[in-house]
Amino acid sequence: MRSHLTFFNHFPTRLLRNARRAFRAASILLWGAALFGGCTSDIEEGPGLQPEQPASENKLTLSISIPDVSASSPGTYALTTGEEGFQDGQDSFHVLLFGNKTNETTDAKYEFMQFVEPKTDQSSTPGRRNFTIEIPPTDPNDPAAPKYKSYKAMVIANYTLEDGGSGNLTERWERYLEKHKDFAAAREKIQFSQAGTWNTAAGTKRYLPLYGESPAFDEKVARIPNIEMRRAVARIDVGVNIGGGTPAGTGGKYPVYDLNSTAYNGNTYAANGAQFTLQSVTLYNAAGAGYVAHNRAADPDADDLSYYVTPLQSDGVTYAIDKTETGKTNMFRREIYLPETPNKFDDDTRAFYIVVGGEYNNSGTTTYYRIDFYNREANGAPDATGEGYVKPTKDNRFNILRNNAYVINILEVRGPGHATEEIAAQSEPINMEVDVRSWDTGDSDLGNVVTDGQYNLSVSATRLRYHSDGTAQDLKVFTNYLLANMPEKSGWEMTLKEPTYQDNIKFFDDNGQPVDFKGAGYTLKGEAGITKTLHVGFDRFAVGDAADQMERTVTLVFTAGRMRQEVELIQDVKNLNTLTLTPDLLSFPKRPAAHQPVIVKSSPADAKYYVTWTDDGGTLRRMNISDPDAGREEKTDDQGSVIWESLGGWNRIEKSLLPGGFDCAVDHQNDQDPKKTCVDQIKFFEKAEDNMFLLCPSDWDTQHTDDGTDPTQPRDWNFVVEAYWADGQNKFEDTPGAQATLQVEQTHEEPTWEVVDATSEGDIDSAPVLEKNTKTVSAKTTSVTAFFRTNPQYPWYFVSKSDEGNLSGKEWVTNWDAFRGKTYPGNSSQPITLTENTNLQPRRVTFQASSPQAGFDRGAAQLIVEQEAAGLLLELHPGVGVTELPKDEYEFTTEAGEMIQRTRYTLNFGSKSASDMHGLNVRANTGWWWKWTDGGKDFADNYPTDDAPSNPNNKFQGLDAATTYGKAYFEANGRPAPRPLRHTHPYWGNSVSDTPLGDNLLGYVIGEWLPTPSQVKNEGKVNGIAENCDKNSYDRTWNNAFAMRPVEGVFLSPSATSDTDLQDKLPVPHAGTYYSELTFYNRHDLYPTESTDPNPDNQPDTEFGNNQRKVDAEAKTLRIQRTVPSLVYCSFPYENRNNVNLSNYEYPELAKTEAAALADPQHWSKQNIIIKANSPLKVTLRDQNYGKNDAEPYEVATYTLYPRSHEGYDTLQMISLGELGYYPNGQTEWKKLIDESQVSFEQATSFHRYQIEIKGFRQETKDQPDVPFTITRTYTAGYWMVHPASPQIMRGGRYGSGGFYMYLDFSASSYGRRQKIRIGRRKVRVGDFENNQITPGGKLSEPEYTEYTLDGSAGQCYVKHEVEPNTDPDNMWIYWVEYQPAKKDAEGNPLPYTTQWSDNGYASQGEVDKYLFLQEAANANGLVFLKEGPTAPALYKETNQGRDHWLGNGVSSWEGKIDPFEYQRDAWLQFSGPYTPRYYRTTYRKKCLITESEFFCAAASGDTSDANSQYLTAATCDAYTSLHGNTRAVSVFLNLNCSIRGLHNMFGSRRHGVDVGGSNPAGRFGPYGCPDNGKPNHQGGHEPGIQRKNVQLFEYIKDATYTTQAGNEKGEALNLMIVRRAITTRPGNAPYYPPSMVVSQP
Repeated sequence: MRSHLTFFNHFPTRLLRNARRAFRAASILLWGAALFGGCTSDIEEGPGLQPEQPASENKLTLSISIPDVSASSPGTYALTTGEEGFQDGQDSFHVLLFGNKTNETTDAKYEFMQFVEPKTDQSSTPGRRNFTIEIPPTDPNDPAAPKYKSYKAMVIANYTLEDGGSGNLTERWERYLEKHKDFAAAREKIQFSQAGTWNTAAGTKRYLPLYGESPAFDEKVARIPNIEMRRAVARIDVGVNIGGGTPAGTGGKYPVYDLNSTAYNGNTYAANGAQFTLQSVTLYNAAGAGYVAHNRAADPDADDLSYYVTPLQSDGVTYAIDKTETGKTNMFRREIYLPETPNKFDDDTRAFYIVVGGEYNNSGTTTYYRIDFYNREANGAPDATGEGYVKPTKDNRFNILRNNAYVINILEVRGPGHATEEIAAQSEPINMEVDVRSWDTGDSDLGNVVTDGQYNLSVSATRLRYHSDGTAQDLKVFTNYLLANMPEKSGWEMTLKEPTYQDNIKFFDDNGQPVDFKGAGYTLKGEAGITKTLHVGFDRFAVGDAADQMERTVTLVFTAGRMRQEVELIQDVKNLNTLTLTPDLLSFPKRPAAHQPVIVKSSPADAKYYVTWTDDGGTLRRMNISDPDAGREEKTDDQGSVIWESLGGWNRIEKSLLPGGFDCAVDHQNDQDPKKTCVDQIKFFEKAEDNMFLLCPSDWDTQHTDDGTDPTQPRDWNFVVEAYWADGQNKFEDTPGAQATLQVEQTHEEPTWEVVDATSEGDIDSAPVLEKNTKTVSAKTTSVTAFFRTNPQYPWYFVSKSDEGNLSGKEWVTNWDAFRGKTYPGNSSQPITLTENTNLQPRRVTFQASSPQAGFDRGAAQLIVEQEAAGLLLELHPGVGVTELPKDEYEFTTEAGEMIQRTRYTLNFGSKSASDMHGLNVRANTGWWWKWTDGGKDFADNYPTDDAPSNPNNKFQGLDAATTYGKAYFEANGRPAPRPLRHTHPYWGNSVSDTPLGDNLLGYVIGEWLPTPSQVKNEGKVNGIAENCDKNSYDRTWNNAFAMRPVEGVFLSPSATSDTDLQDKLPVPHAGTYYSELTFYNRHDLYPTESTDPNPDNQPDTEFGNNQRKVDAEAKTLRIQRTVPSLVYCSFPYENRNNVNLSNYEYPELAKTEAAALADPQHWSKQNIIIKANSPLKVTLRDQNYGKNDAEPYEVATYTLYPRSHEGYDTLQMISLGELGYYPNGQTEWKKLIDESQVSFEQATSFHRYQIEIKGFRQETKDQPDVPFTITRTYTAGYWMVHPASPQIMRGGRYGSGGFYMYLDFSASSYGRRQKIRIGRRKVRVGDFENNQITPGGKLSEPEYTEYTLDGSAGQCYVKHEVEPNTDPDNMWIYWVEYQPAKKDAEGNPLPYTTQWSDNGYASQGEVDKYLFLQEAANANGLVFLKEGPTAPALYKETNQGRDHWLGNGVSSWEGKIDPFEYQRDAWLQFSGPYTPRYYRTTYRKKCLITESEFFCAAASGDTSDANSQYLTAATCDAYTSLHGNTRAVSVFLNLNCSIRGLHNMFGSRRHGVDVGGSNPAGRFGPYGCPDNGKPNHQGGHEPGIQRKNVQLFEYIKDATYTTQAGNEKGEALNLMIVRRAITTRPGNAPYYPPSMVVSQP
């Protein structure tokens, strides 16, 4: 599968444009938050906080711009373009307010205040909605009230707070954020969960979370700048041949798409004409949760995730096509959404991918295709071998980013995919070519694309926002709409959608000159195929022109053919000229140690700056600070009076006219530094850079006070900086466009801030001051603690840092963010964590401290940490195609004779057959080079020689168990130690032909050596990397600087029927691991190892020797190794069959005479065994003579085969069965294994089993290491019959009544070409119910037989017999096996069938206790039924009958007496046993001796623990009827019911009747308590104190019935059932045997 990735987002042009806008004038009225639902615009944040118009009632306006509503109609299972943006819903729209009490503007200083409810403003218009929020007021008179200096707003849309709560949203957000309540932490807390598919179904649609945040603002602000909202999810569209066209301008191959077009659909047919019906898409390893906020530090250009989220959904999330939806195209569009998902993995099982399911060419079968998200062209064009396929790795995979749409266009389908999703997920892509494209649906250079299916029209932005000055912005336009015969209609044309502001639009050419837009009829045109940059702006939008409007809008309409794009231009009404000073307060100590800078910025930036002050006489003074060399300037009015003047620039102004404190021209010597004078020290807005100016007053001491005394008060100044802008005629205005005040103060005190050399905070007061406030640490130091001392104790903090000598440009102070802005109380300490310095130069970092303390000297308050230089660095790391690069240490002797430890890396190609590219990354802080270090002998010099005894076949190299080579191989379990190999040896590379061993060997290690992108392709220092060898060298990595491909390997499947594929190749080397080694060295100007000076005395040899030792110590060895797998091929007689009876290939089975049989090519003695391998093998020969009753085959010989010298894969042994044998110990005479006199059935006096066993190691699975293997072939001679095994049944087993195919395995027997066996069966009676009792089963019927004939010469050793289902409910079946001996009786007649087997072992017979297996009788509901059963007698039908009628007629006992003056008796009665269900349940029980299951009657026992009570249902009756028909109506006897009229009498009370009774399976009723007990007499009860508990007399039985499964029955006898649980065990699954070896026809 190929896919192609093109990005249309994040061009450098956008970054430059955004950077330029960041310095524009700040918004005086901070504009409303424009929430673009993921589609970005060119609206940028204003950089300032200065309001022109104050806010009213602490209200803030948010103006929310929402995406245009799509013209497409909503789908049932998809979102529309409008639904991908902002959605109404107060519960899902959140504005969170954060406040900052400090002057530091880091996000960590903004703490969560509350949720503020946004309220809809009635001024909303189509496409824009305005909201207002209220900022909580601060009471200035309440000292306890928090004093917030600035605020930030976090805006979240389409999001339901996932806290499981309800109610006050501020409280809910407080609980949810917990410890993450500052602005930075909150970003990393707010998440949304995503388990399963994203719900896009109508009525329950889940909308896409949007996020944005405001810049800092204060309480004076009326409106917030525009906020760019981004979707928190990515979108994936999948379709077949989307759009169906291939537009020009894209190389003629891959389409582009307008994601909002109604024509953006899939097609039925792929581009290659194949029909493919898309059915499902499954996402694997998609994130299960996402962060709502985007990380502003994440760089989408660098494929950065905002935040890393786990867990990943590895089980897959499936989206299925709804075929019932009307108008559904062959596509998933706006249905698949997911959170940002990491994808930078080498592990294919962890990476993000999708599996597409679909039907290829109406096959009726769904197959599956895997698609990975990565750049297929990441490693360049196809290489010289023509291979263009690039596998996905962590380097070329791209993360799935928020606000991006990924379009998977299935271009070509060449065949069916994999059978299941699971297989596809674990396999390489097949039969599908796709185009994978990504859009950042936010701002992107020319990323707004529409297409008509053939051509496209692109613009760089669909909305531009302007401030009141109307400064021009760039808008790029491109189309490939080119009509060959109509050039005048080609290209694009721009018009205005409405004429209202047509004269306010300005266009400029590339030189900044105005374009006559009006003269051109308010239209512009552009050529096809050329990207045109339009410079478009507005004229100034003055306040008086506003007409109470907030903004004015013009829409540019671009058309090309049928394509159309609109660009909205929006201009703010307010003047946005701004001027900012950073900082706006400078504080100097009594004696300043250094000057301090102030940065002046304005918007627009082309202003001229002046500073003004008032002198002691009240005169306003002004100095030009933009031009230090400027002379005096003045402006006069119409009468010639000076209305404005400047004294000139810093270099030309009269210094005595400067403000006091900056006007000292005397060379006063500084008290602290005698070399420093006022002239040197004083600076007053001295220009350092374009917008940076330096100030430093004189010392505030006795030399600078009027009375010469030491000052007791500080002094301060207020300087007003003015900004002037030119008008339209390039003349600067007479009045400043903006002003800002700089406060400067100088204390009369001398506070100190020092870095001291302490070891703990307790030592700070007494510790010495570090020289120049500098701590010096070693290169490897990663943690250092600095200690600080102040006098007096005052708060301070770090505000910035800068570093020097950081040549790599990477951040090396890792905890700076943790203590930047942290407030220290005075004496303090701060741990600082660093990265190791790996460069050859030292580096330092300077931390600038600051404090509100009067007189704090920022110039002296600096901590410097200096990290020393590192030594040489040289490392190797995995590159493309390399997952690990293990290393070890070994001893090495240098050329100087010194023994050192050196690191060795191993690049192991293993035994994989693929010739994939393998790259190594080289990391060094110098240049580097390499050379071969593989001298010495090759492994081949130590190969064994052919010293084995000869044999008649001349191919046998046997009896070599003591050979060093073979012995070492087996002792190492088939993995001997790697063998050294010079890179000049023929085994090394396949391009080497001039070798000492000839040119017929296969180079097996390197197939392609150091191709592109390798950077050092030849050994030697002169060929090495030289660009990192000077003083500016740094720790860097050369990716894939050392790349190579192994030779394509070989594989021989263990199941291969031939080795033809190997014979077609060059000879395969010996099995084993081969390696060669080379060594990498540093090279650098600071470490010369040889003289470059013509005069050797200038560079002593000791310097070179020392440098060489350092280079040798850091050098790294690379071992490159490849494993040749063990390949084994064995060919055995008779089509490799096992258990071949050789007697079938001898007289008389093969031919009628001995001579004819011997001449037959099939004769056993002529069959060859061929063994081929490239590794040693052990062969064991065994003979089991059953005439001697050997229990196990007797081992007669063991020998080792090994490849000959230098031949590699070869025939190790080829020998016939007739010659197969061995040399007995100490003998030279060959002894054959097979006794030829015992082969013929006619001549054999015993049965022999011969065995050849081959053991060794081989590659069983492609690309996997060798594993042990054993091949065994058994050959028999003579006649031998043993009872067959069956893989499905146990001998003597009992199985259900169902049918199955039974396989009998005769492979342990040896027989001729016409061996007869038969399978017998006979019925076994289940049992009967006779004479009112259960009669055991076991009666046998006459046997039935099925006969089969096995041909031993054809390898037939399995019988497949159909066991039919048993449909007889009265009988079971037993099965057994018999065979007919091959020999005949004296008259030549066949002997009868027998169950006496050759081994006198197990024999199944047709007897109840000797069968092979038993098949259960037909059963239903899990029960076997006897046809007959007992009958419960009918109950007496009459009602209201007394004792005399019932005794003997159902009731056996009736007790009770009611005389109150005699002994009181409880009344009860007992029914006779045959009238109760318990009687039948306990009486009719008998164990079946055949199945060992118990027969029982289907009646209730009254015991709730009775396991058989589950069968007392109507289903049991139905089951009986299904087996035995309606000849006997049966019932399940559940209970006996009796309703009785009783009498109760006692002393002092009346006699009265009560109704009692119930149900009882045992037939006993009574005694019963009187229901009137406890009631008073007047209510029919008894006298208190003289109660009797139970009823004393039963007058008569009102009614008696049986309860069955059908309800209550009366007056009818019940036919009951005798049942037992059926055997339901199923035989095992049928095995697979080759059909040629199975006999299935009787």
